[in-house]
Amino acid sequence: IRLAEIDLGKILKDELKKELKKMNISTTVVDKDIGYELRSVRPTASDIEYTRELGFSAAVHLLENNSGHMMSIQEGRFVPIPFSEVIDPETGRTKIRLVDVTTQSYRVALEYMIRLKKEDFTDNDQLGKLADAANLSPDDFKKRFGYLAGL
Repeated sequence: IRLAEIDLGKILKDELKKELKKMNISTTVVDKDIGYELRSVRPTASDIEYTRELGFSAAVHLLENNSGHMMSIQEGRFVPIPFSEVIDPETGRTKIRLVDVTTQSYRVALEYMIRLKKEDFTDNDQLGKLADAANLSPDDFKKRFGYLAGL
């Protein structure tokens, strides 16, 4: 089964509706395939430039009778990476590449993420607000969502 063949949006919508029903929260949930919308913003100039350059370099690469590569930009240069270097020969799938969480760009992204933190569970006022929003008691909120903050 290819991931693209799985209706992940519908599965997530159905599961979310089940969980919200358990919490007596009534709302409309719509599934949608998302891309840039995930960040809730339109593509930035940097996004547009990056994808344009990758597309251009891929087209040039193909017109030069090359294939079997993924294009990358490294230190301002277009660098073809053979698929054999990014595909796990045992599984036939792309090798997992982890995000370097020590970079400044990751820190910037992290600061703009909305996520539960340990402090949300230790600050009783904040915990109360979050629990109210989920129609849960503070203890139930901790039990249900505490793992997201590493509790």
